[in-house]
Amino acid sequence: MRPTRDRTRSRLRSSRWAAWPALVLVATLLGCVTSSPDGTRFVAATPPGSGESLVYVYRSEPLRGIGAFDLRLDADELGPLAKGQYLSLVVAPGRHDLSARLRWMGIIPRSWNSLAFTAGPGQTLYLRVSAGYANHPTPASSPREDSGGQPTGGVTVILSQPGAEKALGELQSMRRVGST
Repeated sequence: MRPTRDRTRSRLRSSRWAAWPALVLVATLLGCVTSSPDGTRFVAATPPGSGESLVYVYRSEPLRGIGAFDLRLDADELGPLAKGQYLSLVVAPGRHDLSARLRWMGIIPRSWNSLAFTAGPGQTLYLRVSAGYANHPTPASSPREDSGGQPTGGVTVILSQPGAEKALGELQSMRRVGST
C-alpha cells in the first residue's frame, strides 16, 4: 500500500510544476507584444548642406506582432527600429549599404536584407524598412496543397527607396527613435 501512496504524492508534486512551461510561454509571448512607439512625432530635419546628404530610415508595415529590426548603415550599428519609428542621418555623399535583420523572439536571426544606395551632395533620401511574407515554393504533394490551402512562407525583411511624396506621407505618423 505504501508504494501507491508515494505515487500519489509524486503525481501531486509533478502537477504543481506542470503549469510552469505554460507560464513561461505566456510570459514569452507577452514580451513579444508590440506597443505604439514613444518619441516625438515626425519633424523634418534641416536640409543637408552641399557636402552632406540626409537619409531618413523609417518602418511601416501592416503586419502585427513583428519585433524590432536591427539596423546597420555601412559598418555602423544603428540599433533597433520598431514599427512606426524613424530616424534621420546625415551621411557623406557616395555609396552606402543599409542592412536590416529580424530576430525571432528577439534572439535568433530569422531574416535579413540589405539595400545599396547612392547619396548625392545636398540630397535627401528616404529608405523604408518593412516586413512581409515570403512565398517559398512547396512540393506539389505537400499536405497544405492537398487540403486546398495556399502555400505560405516566412516573414521577410523588405527594404525599399520610395519617392519623397510617398515617404513624407508615411512619415507623418512616425515617431523619432530615441526622443521623448
